[in-house]
Amino acid sequence: MLAAVTPSRKDHATVQCYNNPMAKHAEKHETHQHHTTTPRQRVWVIAFVVAAAVLFAGVLFLATGKSRIAFTWTPQPVESTTTLTVAAAPTGDDIPAAFLEKSVEVSKIFTAETKATTPQPVPSTPTVTTFTGKARGKVTIYNRYSKAQPLIAGTRLKSPDGQIFRTQQRVDVPVGGSVTTEVMGDVAGEKGALPKGTTFILPALWAGLQDKITGVSTENFHGESQAATTSTTPGLTANELANAEQVLLQEAIAQALPDLQNLVPTGRTLYPGMVDATTVKRTGPAIGDKATTYTLTLTVKTTAVTVDSTKLTDSATALLTTSLSPDLQLLSVNPSTFGYTLKSTDTKKQRADVTLIARGTTVPAPAHRLLQQATFAGKTADEVRALLAQEKAASNVVVALTPFWNRRVPSSANDLQLEVTRAK
Repeated sequence: MLAAVTPSRKDHATVQCYNNPMAKHAEKHETHQHHTTTPRQRVWVIAFVVAAAVLFAGVLFLATGKSRIAFTWTPQPVESTTTLTVAAAPTGDDIPAAFLEKSVEVSKIFTAETKATTPQPVPSTPTVTTFTGKARGKVTIYNRYSKAQPLIAGTRLKSPDGQIFRTQQRVDVPVGGSVTTEVMGDVAGEKGALPKGTTFILPALWAGLQDKITGVSTENFHGESQAATTSTTPGLTANELANAEQVLLQEAIAQALPDLQNLVPTGRTLYPGMVDATTVKRTGPAIGDKATTYTLTLTVKTTAVTVDSTKLTDSATALLTTSLSPDLQLLSVNPSTFGYTLKSTDTKKQRADVTLIARGTTVPAPAHRLLQQATFAGKTADEVRALLAQEKAASNVVVALTPFWNRRVPSSANDLQLEVTRAK
């Protein structure tokens, strides 16, 4: 007789599981919940996230980034000329000044500029006066100015047709008076045969004196006479003696300058070109003397004109500013770079007229077209470069258009970054 078999609790549960569909699904779901990602899958997920972030940032930059135009501006020089009055007791726009004096003696041996000529035979017939060489004649010089006017040998007189004649000796033209002296043309030729009554100006004088100190020929100008000579050494000319005197005057200024610098008072500055030199005494050869070398000695009075540099700078700044166009503005002014020429000096009145060449540098004003974004709107990168190439002060041009598919500068100021750097 067979015994009956009773299933155990475990077997009973197994049977129920296989016979119950819901139980099968629960077991399967429980198995799925215990599934995990591999390291390789995690790497791919991280790479995807990073790539997506970079792509998003690039799109955002292209959508919101600004186009950029940058260039360097080199400050440009500016120059303007005027005549200023400086005075120890200034009035109006005069520049305050102090006048200093120093007398020196200078001497030098010179070599004659002319060369020996071939001796000419003495003619058997009387000398015939014909026009040869340089024209010469007498001129009366009138002084309608308030003080005497010294004129060194070689002072230039200019005729209405532009010819230059030079005095042959030093003369002093008194106040309200006149002096008659001989002059000789710079250039040989019959063109210099000017008629009696020809008027002359003295171009070396400043413009305010040229109508007050003038000359008038008192005879018809003529050429040199053909005359016999047995000398192989020609005479010294007025031109070379005048040149020699100018050399010594410059040496006198150089010799006196250290002492003059030591005399400059507080608040005043002595600039180059602001020292005048006048011959007080001359010892040496005369015009026509025959010599291959000669010694010239001068006693010279030098006068230094020292000025208030602040007032001078203010005047120069105003002069340069008014000379600029509206699209430029003054950057710097430096009196040490100026040019100075004394036109006239009155030591008794302590006044002088000075020709000033003021110099400075400029940069673009805010209104300059190259500082306006509208100037570049709608232009291609090549058109921008071509535009800036026309301005000599502009260099190191950079044009970057954003986004990359954009071929022209945006018209909106919010979309353009304009950078201008000043060169040092």
